[in-house]
Amino acid sequence: MEHKRLRTIWFGALILVLSLSHALLADCPDVLSKLGKFPAWSNQEKNLSLTARDLFPEEYVTQVESALGHFDIKVSHYPLRGFLSIVGTVRSRPYVRVKLFENPDHPKSLIVDDLTLQDPLRKEDSANLNPDQTSKGLPPQVFRHVKEQLFEIVKAGGYQEIRTNSQQHFAVVQLYKRFVGMEPADEKSKKTLDYVEGLYAFARKELPEELRPRDIDEFTRLLGSGGLDPAGVTKQRVTVLEDYLEKGVVHPSFSILKNKNGEVIGALFNDNEKAKSNIVFFDYLEKKPQILNWFYIAASHQLELVRKLY
Repeated sequence: MEHKRLRTIWFGALILVLSLSHALLADCPDVLSKLGKFPAWSNQEKNLSLTARDLFPEEYVTQVESALGHFDIKVSHYPLRGFLSIVGTVRSRPYVRVKLFENPDHPKSLIVDDLTLQDPLRKEDSANLNPDQTSKGLPPQVFRHVKEQLFEIVKAGGYQEIRTNSQQHFAVVQLYKRFVGMEPADEKSKKTLDYVEGLYAFARKELPEELRPRDIDEFTRLLGSGGLDPAGVTKQRVTVLEDYLEKGVVHPSFSILKNKNGEVIGALFNDNEKAKSNIVFFDYLEKKPQILNWFYIAASHQLELVRKLY
């Protein structure tokens, strides 16, 4: 009888613990989002299948579909080309896009590229991934949920980390850092990131008030992107700046910009060139100084970020 009574007490305690655990988890969406496990998949076997509810919170998907219609997620596998893509559409318009590339140099990692996360519920056009998710893109809590689910998907494929080495522009790098938790993968990448972030600090704090970029997006345009030249670059300016960087000759059309440490970091133009900025930054990351253009940083994989998942 005593043993039976003890078993009854133990069983009741177990039920109580499980009930309390469920209640605690129900009050913690971030914890629940991490429990979204996925079946093992392989790009070679083309067997990763997803729905909107695999990526987004249930209530968010319900809200989108009630207002706009079916939220479709399509996974396309390209094993011969070493990558797969995930695209989410509402009314045939893509709002979610990510490509995951196999990484020959790091077999246990996937390279994240072409990442776009937009909110179908926003009436105006939304920007791509942006460091300020409270003003553009997905609501912060939804973004965090999607992030955790993407981590789980990557792990279900047998991978231990995600990497990126050709970011579209500086603002995306900041998002990868702040919201995804990625860090420089090596010393070269850290040096590159430190230098560019130093330029951002200079532009926001040391430039005259009227020249300071209003936000990170405006600063990003000063550096250019994977598809656009820096805002201050013109053919004529490139000519005089290359002459300066090679021979040290300062043309009357510009003055030198120095940071608080007295280091030359760019040029301020006072000419009549038609450009969206009068500021051009220099790139001293390689042996030969050159005009800083984000396209070169991306194309040369100069900045690699990594997030370990275990």
